Amino acid sequence: MRDLLSSHLARLTHSSSSPEAKTSLKSDLMELAKLCQIAPHNDYLLEAVTGPLSPAIKMIFGAASLIVALTEMGRRQVYFAVIAQLQATGQLDELATSEEKRRRLIERFILSSSADLIAAHYGSCPKGFLRVLTRLGDRARPVDLYLDLHKLVANVPGMAQELLSITQKKLLSNDIVEVLMNMPRGAGFVRLAEQFDDVCDYERFINLYQTLTGNQELSEEHRSCLSNGGKPSHLLEALYLDLPFPQPAIAAPGLRHVEDGHELVRVAKIFKNCLSGFVAEALKGEHQYYIWSKKDTPAVVACIQNEAPFGWFLSEMKLAKNERVPGALKRELKSLLEHCGVRTVGSVEDMMRPHRHPIHVDDFEHLFDLDAA
Repeated sequence: MRDLLSSHLARLTHSSSSPEAKTSLKSDLMELAKLCQIAPHNDYLLEAVTGPLSPAIKMIFGAASLIVALTEMGRRQVYFAVIAQLQATGQLDELATSEEKRRRLIERFILSSSADLIAAHYGSCPKGFLRVLTRLGDRARPVDLYLDLHKLVANVPGMAQELLSITQKKLLSNDIVEVLMNMPRGAGFVRLAEQFDDVCDYERFINLYQTLTGNQELSEEHRSCLSNGGKPSHLLEALYLDLPFPQPAIAAPGLRHVEDGHELVRVAKIFKNCLSGFVAEALKGEHQYYIWSKKDTPAVVACIQNEAPFGWFLSEMKLAKNERVPGALKRELKSLLEHCGVRTVGSVEDMMRPHRHPIHVDDFEHLFDLDAA
């Protein structure tokens, strides 16, 4: 036995990659297995490889289940695809009650070509589908992925080639297949889907896109932008900043209204302040921003706030870098704004604060007593 063991080990150690050597390798490996303490059952290995399909595989293959874990990767994924279809269509229930049907299925798994197996259970084996299956790696994927992948390759021209092109150095992820199934078909379909982490990320994007644009689907321009590497977050930000602010509440010589988010961001950069964080307030009409320019004096950025029902009031004015406006310049700007109907003495809310009586706990208890009465 020792000589036989040494002979097998020597051939395995010096095996080459030629087809003949691979055939010999398989034979030597099986012969070596007979001499080793190998168990015919290994649930840990089987479940690590077959994952969500493990119960179905155990039911079909029984004591021969470990064969699936030892089968070549591409062929194994064909098994998984077929079993996923059987599970999705309820045919596993029939197999569970018929040993004869399970035996015939195992024979087909072993003897039929991969293309014939897929065609027999899916109705077709579209060009490129078998190669795409090899990009799923060593382990089984969820049932829906196999069904969705077949639909995509069968129904979308060029889909197999696009999927193969993006998986040259990585495996095909469950997430990108799910995104593709939820995305309208179009040019740059797969490259577009790559921009999203998962289907939730895509749905968040498209929901916000629809709100910002009023369009249910991506425009050709935006689809092209994302397909060519543009980031979804950058597109959404640009669309958000494109939205015009409400019409200016005041107008005066030298006073320029900031009209949209892009301009507010530019003003924030020029003045080196935090105005870029107040786009939402400006869009809602709560704030309006103005640049006041006067010859031989530094430009001033002024913010007025809408305080219904009292109208607009001046909430802030600053020079670049948030420096204070000189007294004479401040008085002149205040006079200009007052002429436009803007209050410059602060908000009514702030001015009312000292005149309102604080509410004590006793007041609330009194209200509860009245309500109970």
